[in-house]
Amino acid sequence: MNYLKSSLLSLTAFWLLMTVPGCSDSNPESATPSGDEINLPDDAEEEHDHDHDEHDHDDESTEDKDGLSYELNRDAETVIGPWLFYVLQEESEVPWGVLAVMARDPQNPSEEDLKAEIVQPTKEGGKIESGRSRATLTNMQLEFTKEGAFQLFAGELKDGVVFGNILSADGRCTPARLVRPKEQLTAEPQPNLVEGVYALTEILKSGAKWDDLVAFIEEHPESPLALNALYSMGSQLGPREVTREKVEQLFNLSGETLSLWGNRLKQYARLNTLVMVVNIYRYPDLFEEIRKSLVGEFPEPMWEQQTAYVLETLGAELKNVEKVEQLRSSTEDSRAEIMTALNEAKQTDRFNFNFLRSTADALEELGEKEEALKWYLDFVAIPGFESFYLNQFQMFAKDVAPTSEKLEKLWVEVHENSDGLSAALDQSYLELLNYYETPEVKIPETAGKRVLVELFTGTACPPCVAADLAFSKLHKELPSDRVIFLQYHVHSPAPDPLTGEGNSGRYHYYAAKGTPTSLVNGRKIEGVSGPASLVYSSATRLCDEISEQLAINQPLEISVDVKPGKEGVATFKANVNAEEISDRWRLNVVLAEEKIRFKGQNQVPLHTMVVRQVITPSQGEPPKGDSLAVEGSIDLKKLATTLKENLAKVEAQYRAELPEAPLEFKKLYLVVFVQDNRNQRVRQVISVPVPELTSPKDSSLSAP
Repeated sequence: MNYLKSSLLSLTAFWLLMTVPGCSDSNPESATPSGDEINLPDDAEEEHDHDHDEHDHDDESTEDKDGLSYELNRDAETVIGPWLFYVLQEESEVPWGVLAVMARDPQNPSEEDLKAEIVQPTKEGGKIESGRSRATLTNMQLEFTKEGAFQLFAGELKDGVVFGNILSADGRCTPARLVRPKEQLTAEPQPNLVEGVYALTEILKSGAKWDDLVAFIEEHPESPLALNALYSMGSQLGPREVTREKVEQLFNLSGETLSLWGNRLKQYARLNTLVMVVNIYRYPDLFEEIRKSLVGEFPEPMWEQQTAYVLETLGAELKNVEKVEQLRSSTEDSRAEIMTALNEAKQTDRFNFNFLRSTADALEELGEKEEALKWYLDFVAIPGFESFYLNQFQMFAKDVAPTSEKLEKLWVEVHENSDGLSAALDQSYLELLNYYETPEVKIPETAGKRVLVELFTGTACPPCVAADLAFSKLHKELPSDRVIFLQYHVHSPAPDPLTGEGNSGRYHYYAAKGTPTSLVNGRKIEGVSGPASLVYSSATRLCDEISEQLAINQPLEISVDVKPGKEGVATFKANVNAEEISDRWRLNVVLAEEKIRFKGQNQVPLHTMVVRQVITPSQGEPPKGDSLAVEGSIDLKKLATTLKENLAKVEAQYRAELPEAPLEFKKLYLVVFVQDNRNQRVRQVISVPVPELTSPKDSSLSAP
């Protein structure tokens, strides 16, 4: 089972990289239904009167906590009635709740009177709020939010099951289906292993042979894992063994299989096939054939625009492939012009790992070692790129060397040693942060409320890469006297040596459910996650909320006084100045280090405003009478000892030796903020530099 799980995670990561651009919007509510959905009327939000008591039915009815009644298994040939709402997560189908389709008159249902609603969310579903809906007797769509993030489900009734998919605000499209409950529910439904999970596990273990995968898809046409088998078929074929017939078979199978789950997934699979044709198989003529077949397949304006965008992008990618081939066959006289074109292409295609690697390899083969080093550096500097590259290409090209190894070997060959390589990688990483312009943030001219941006992250967290990069970029670009940042490292999804004292308390205070979790003035911001290529969209979501919060004036100020002492000890006093102190306010004091260089599993090398210690309780200090103030000390020697002890406990718990992390305590800041304990909103914040203190003699953090 673990083998399948790791394979699915790897394939999902590749799939997310290939997500169709334009499927999401910075305003989630502007997402437009696709081909398998029904257009919502203007009055779709109108509430209906679902009073079924006046009718006599043999079927049982059930009632949710708000007294809303609906029919149990009302009609097997329509969508009316209750459904168990299952969503694909790795090798399981996880229940998100009970979804009910209700009619004003269940005996004589009219499509104008149907309404869908998630009436009983499960623990796995979390906080779900239903929005607009529309249904016919055999189709349905429902807008809802899950933990504040917009989702759009669309499905169609086929053989007693509603097959469909969920479109998220970040553009992800996930298989989902509705299944009739066999009896009235007395307990919360549990996750189910997906049909065919053991069969697919054995196929993947035995080498994922093409014919075995085709047979699996044919034998399990209704299993969501058929989609994963398709992705495995695409990724297992390499340029050395691929045939045109297999590519065409993959394209046709993707259309047939994905049709069951709706047009969105069907389109994604076909466009993904086209991506592989360009990035892996490199059949220009086949690309043109598929390109033409896709243009008119999805006539809706939204999908037409998306298809055109992707085809245009892939057309440009194919041109890049041709340029690299031209470079390989170039002479010294013609090479300069080709390199100019390739460098221009890199400015608009910075996150294409195949393009960067193939160009670097070609330059090294041609003896252009200095130029090859630049391209290798640009590749390795992108966190997570190496693992994506190896996961998706090494499975069919086993002799492909890791790019980091090629870089180090060539660097030593050119410079005679490895001196300067780390500095060069740092420089490439900083240039990466400048690749995108900073999203606009409206800074009021008059001094007013300052904004706190908090990020819970982990050095072993691949989806944290975009959040980490966006966080560092905005900290560098935005005015530090108006926007203040705190980065809490936590042991999620694996132990993190950068975890500070008290970080887990703040993590649980916000009821965070994983990393990354981003907040602006205590409000969770969805969609700040993903690979490095999503740094701009992540930064944009943060900046939108930062601008909104800066516009809110708060008649509240914080004064902080920090005095240095001896042997790494300082004292501080923090006080809140306001006309009236609310009993809901809490004062929080956090010690953060401006910059730490440490490369964990997700390969992010530099970390900004890293929380070393949460000095006050996780919920902050409450007022005492009419005063809200905190006095305390910063003892670096004591802090170092505590962090070492905490790390030793984690190593014992996980039975693993963790890498050393720096403990230099350079450029420390005391961040003090007032937070409303009722709604977790941050009312005011201030950041004060801590005078330079003598660091403890041991400058590295590791278990004793």
